[in-house]
Amino acid sequence: MRFRKLAIAALILSMAAIGSLAAYQVADLARDEAAQTTIDRNDSLAVEPNITQKLVSYDDHDPTSYGDTVDVTYNGTAWTNGTDYAYYDETGELEFLRDEPDEANISYQYEIPENQVADDQLQTATKGFGNVMLAAVGLAFVSLFLFIAGFVANKMGVGRSQSRSRTGR
Repeated sequence: MRFRKLAIAALILSMAAIGSLAAYQVADLARDEAAQTTIDRNDSLAVEPNITQKLVSYDDHDPTSYGDTVDVTYNGTAWTNGTDYAYYDETGELEFLRDEPDEANISYQYEIPENQVADDQLQTATKGFGNVMLAAVGLAFVSLFLFIAGFVANKMGVGRSQSRSRTGR
């Protein structure tokens, strides 16, 4: 009987450790991702001549600056800045100088303001803490379930062997 209780306690502690380690791993990876200040982005834009198009950012970031270069390819062919398109790095805008029927693929970078990096890190830490709390609540429910199941089983006499009476009759 003592071995069974010890095994259940070891199982509960193992589940708690695994859940906590998993939550820590997720939070750690997310924190590393949120700490980035330079974002690389791939996008596609319709090729419409003489129309300035704004390069967009992920996660509602408000970029402080865009990279110095943009790589534009159309059907696998690299285009040249000044001949095929014009890139305005101070505003993060692109203007196509050619007219083509399909979309062009664009690769670019932009910088995230420091206050937005801090917001991303705070959101990540909050999510990580939420994962740890979720694991703790799950463990509490499992423990409570096992306690109630053991109590009910004890009251019903489950697992007790038919023993001899002590009066010696």
